[in-house]
Amino acid sequence: MCRLLAQVSLKPDSASRWFFDAPTPFKSFEKEHGDGWGVGWHADGKARVEKQGRSDCATYDFSAVRKARSNIVLSHFRKATSGVHSSKNAHPFVENNFLFAHNGTIAWNDAVKKSDSRVYFDKVLARFADCGDVSEAVCETVKEARPFCKSAMNFVLSDGERLYAFCDWVAVAKSKPADFYRMHFLVREDEHVALCSEPLSSEKWEPMERGELLIVGKNLEAERLRI
Repeated sequence: MCRLLAQVSLKPDSASRWFFDAPTPFKSFEKEHGDGWGVGWHADGKARVEKQGRSDCATYDFSAVRKARSNIVLSHFRKATSGVHSSKNAHPFVENNFLFAHNGTIAWNDAVKKSDSRVYFDKVLARFADCGDVSEAVCETVKEARPFCKSAMNFVLSDGERLYAFCDWVAVAKSKPADFYRMHFLVREDEHVALCSEPLSSEKWEPMERGELLIVGKNLEAERLRI
């Protein structure tokens, strides 16, 4: 499976403190989740990504992490369960100024010529085009995804104004701990909120509940919903 990282900051910043410098640096997850990686951020009103797939390069270049300075930054390491290990299939995905990264497996009936994660993202976008509300689009897409979920439905999504993080799962491999898919977040007052698939430091990271949607704005106000 994959590993997710997101950071929401009061001022534009990179996530290099967590990617490179944390006691458990996010970069270390490449060892077991090395099929692709990427970083996404918003600059000058546009969503941007830098990503690489293992089939396209033998050694990853992580220099983009330091230049990705934004109020909201996403990063992802991929361990593929389907699809080629290309840069195209690496996360985050970007479309219409949205950024999206996913961890888990969803066996969509209509997942043809696209990864399950890309279909997940496309369904959120389609719902948003219909209703114009990100939270509603996310909630309805999650409800649609549940019957097809084979492991987890975890994702991080950004529209440039807010981070939307969802955590839920249906099954965990016997070789993994029972809460392997549980995401955690850390609030550093007057600085930033970090969210990751695993705590990256000895600080008090708060675990997300199953079926929880966490929404964090650029002023660090947070809302927690159940789906």
